[in-house]
Amino acid sequence: MSGGAGLRPNTGFTPGYFALRAIGRAFFRALYRVRVEGAEHIPTSGGYIVSLNHTHAFDPPLVGTIVPVQMMYMAKRELFRTAPLAAVLRGVGAIPITRGEPDRQAMKSCIEALRAGYPLSVFPEGTRRLDARGRPRGGAGFLALHAGVPVLPGAILAPYRVGRPLWVRFGPPIDCAALVERDGSGHDRLERLSAYIMREIERIHAELVRDHGDDRPASRTARRVEGAR
Repeated sequence: MSGGAGLRPNTGFTPGYFALRAIGRAFFRALYRVRVEGAEHIPTSGGYIVSLNHTHAFDPPLVGTIVPVQMMYMAKRELFRTAPLAAVLRGVGAIPITRGEPDRQAMKSCIEALRAGYPLSVFPEGTRRLDARGRPRGGAGFLALHAGVPVLPGAILAPYRVGRPLWVRFGPPIDCAALVERDGSGHDRLERLSAYIMREIERIHAELVRDHGDDRPASRTARRVEGAR
């Protein structure tokens, strides 16, 4: 399955997606201790955007094993050049997107997926970062407004070290249309919406660090340097 014209309504897992999701769940449970908080905020039907910080290549499949319905993803077009990986990406409904330039076809496919009832994973920073303080690209807000869906904000705190916990926390969904209407309709409304979504992600991430500590390698190195001063 892939995004585009003729996308079927999201009425349940396809066999291929179900199998890949089951493999992913077994993988993460075997290697890590996955801890999910705020699961009550995850909608169980309808389209919405899942928007979290992005620190590792494992983040998208991890999120896919947590969201209880079939979802879709955005993936850079370069990943589709390798046949085996391209087959897996298409199997989970990944939508190829060209980075660094407007990609109208990809945006159209994303909006179609959201309107067909698929949650869509969008990392607002557009690339991987060790923290949750990246500059938002605006894609999550743009898609939410054009598809008329909410954004589910969340954060990942994951060192991805075998046997260590992976913390994922979700916050309440953001009604983007209501937020924009309340804040006014200036030309910078998309920028302000994107900044709000990013602040929510940063807030949730900061709460995770406060509650559970930060055991990522870069953070441990920073603490050692600070202690040596």
